Amino acid sequence: MTRRRHIARALALSALLFAAFVVTGAALMQPGRPLAAARQVTPRVRFPGPDWFCVFYRGGAQLDHTYLWNDFASAVEGARTADVVFLGTSRMQFALPLHELRAFEKRTGLRAFSLALPFEAAPFPLEIMAKFDLRPRVAVAEVDGFFAPERTIHATRVVEAGWWGGLASVWEERLAALVWPVAGRVLPSFVIRRPARYLLRSSAYGAWLPVDWPHRHGSPTAALVGSPPEETVAHARAVRDTLARRGVQLVLTCVPTGFGGCSPAWTRALADAIGVPAVTPPIEGLWTTDFIHLCPLSGKRFARTLLREVGRLEALRRR
Repeated sequence: MTRRRHIARALALSALLFAAFVVTGAALMQPGRPLAAARQVTPRVRFPGPDWFCVFYRGGAQLDHTYLWNDFASAVEGARTADVVFLGTSRMQFALPLHELRAFEKRTGLRAFSLALPFEAAPFPLEIMAKFDLRPRVAVAEVDGFFAPERTIHATRVVEAGWWGGLASVWEERLAALVWPVAGRVLPSFVIRRPARYLLRSSAYGAWLPVDWPHRHGSPTAALVGSPPEETVAHARAVRDTLARRGVQLVLTCVPTGFGGCSPAWTRALADAIGVPAVTPPIEGLWTTDFIHLCPLSGKRFARTLLREVGRLEALRRR
C-alpha cells in the first residue's frame, strides 16, 4: 500500500508540475510578455469537403506519395475514370487549380486528374498507374526533371514501408494536426519553427489547395535551350512506350519556374524527337509565388490555356 501511495503521489506531483508549466508558459507567451516570441500557433486544418485530405502540415512529412501509393482516403478514386491525367512535380500541382479542372470537365465533358508528385520522376507515377490499372486516354507530362531512369529515394521508402508503415505515417501527421493547434498556444518553441501553411489534396481531381502559402512575386525564366540530350530523349521514349502499352497517348508540356527550367521551344524539340504532341502555353506575363511555383493568378491563366489546348488533342476528340 505504501508503494502504491508513493506512485500515486509521484504521478499527482508530475501532473501538478506539468499543469503549472502549461499555465505559466501560456501566460508568458501572451503578446508583450517575455516568451511572446516563442509562441507559435499553428492553424487548425479545415477541409472544404469530404473528398479532401491533408498531405503537408506545419513543415512535417510530405504525404502525397504515401496516400497515392496506398490509396488512402480513396486518393486515386478520381484517376480511375479520368480521360486525362497530369504527371510531373509540385510545379504541375500549382499550375492546375481545382476550379480550372472543374471548368474543363464542364466545358468538354472530359474528366481530368493530377497524378503529379512533389520532387518525383516518371517511374513512380507509372508504377501507380500499373498498380491500379489506370488507363486514361492521354497523359500530359511536365518535361523539366521528369524523365529520369529511377524513382526518388522518398518514393522507394514509401514502397518499402508498405501499407502499415504508410498508415502509421498518415496517422502521425493527423494526430499532429489535431494536437498542435492547441499545444502551440501553451508550449513555447524556442528552436523548431512550425510554419502556418498546409496543403490539401482532392481525391476527386488530384489537385492541391495551398492554405496560408507564402507569396513573393518572381518572374519565371527558361534555361533549357537547344536540343534535348540523348539521355533525356531515351528516357522520354521509354515513358512513351510504357504508356502506349496501356493505350495512353503521351503529351509533353512545360511548366514555368523561377529557377530556370524548360522552355516551350525545348519542349517541342523533345516532343518531335520522340514523336508525340506538345502543348506549350506562353510563359510571358506569368509570376511565381515562391520563385518555384506559379502564383494563384498565374496558375489560373496557365491552366486555362493548357486545358484549352489539351481539349483539342486528337486523342481526346476521338470517342
